[in-house]
Amino acid sequence: MEFKLDVIDPPFIAPTRIKTDEASKYLYVLDPPARRLAVFDKNGRLVSQYISENFDDLKDFLVFENEKEIYFLNGSSILGVPGKHIK
Repeated sequence: MEFKLDVIDPPFIAPTRIKTDEASKYLYVLDPPARRLAVFDKNGRLVSQYISENFDDLKDFLVFENEKEIYFLNGSSILGVPGKHIK
């Protein structure tokens, strides 16, 4: 079976991290040059994008789905946002 992600706008520039786990419904793709985290379901459909001008030096991220929180390592700072896509 072929796995394919939905087309995303704007297209990925240079994704650096892809994360998921067995318990999660989601696949997360960090694209620092686009200042975003793209969220797909495990069928490859785009669910959400988290984009911010404050994401000017994205290094990594952690998602706490039970708490509905996402934390970004941006340079030497940690930025937290609500995980609005998590149901």
